[in-house]
Amino acid sequence: MNRKGIKKLIGSRVQLVPVAHWIDDSGRLLEQINDDWLVESETNRGAHIINLRSGHSTELGFDHIHEFTSNPDRSAGEARFGFLTLKTQISMIGDSLSFSPNSRPGEPVPAVVVTKKTGLLGDGSTTAIVVNHNLGTQAVSTCLYSATAPYAEVDTDVEHTSINTVTFIFAVAPTVGQYNWVIQAI
Repeated sequence: MNRKGIKKLIGSRVQLVPVAHWIDDSGRLLEQINDDWLVESETNRGAHIINLRSGHSTELGFDHIHEFTSNPDRSAGEARFGFLTLKTQISMIGDSLSFSPNSRPGEPVPAVVVTKKTGLLGDGSTTAIVVNHNLGTQAVSTCLYSATAPYAEVDTDVEHTSINTVTFIFAVAPTVGQYNWVIQAI
């Protein structure tokens, strides 16, 4: 969309096509909400928009916007509503936004959702070590292996403590950072 087209949209309330992805701080894709966004202003590079529910705001480049289509069912009086068809997919992750290119304007791009977490464990004194994976499910697989060569897998008891934690149980407390862990949603 060009500068002249953006100027005509200032003050319009639009719904994005494709709908923005909502991803929580743990990396889980949340239910889609087709929010209203306000086209607040024209910028040197495009348009500044604000999500009226969440307060997220961003600048869309001229090359991000494919077209505007009015929505006469929602427009009344001076209020102008419509759809902003994008050449990008917006993802809202916590307080931030990210963009993915979209070669097919208006079609959603699959969200990148975290289904695996990794880390080190061992503190030299704890034998029951709780790991917070925040994957939102007890249906996870775990892998534990030595943090040093030859990186051999370790067999230990594992409890699926909650939808966001697992507990590794050892007969002898592992030393500081002795093991790498991988937890993946299945």
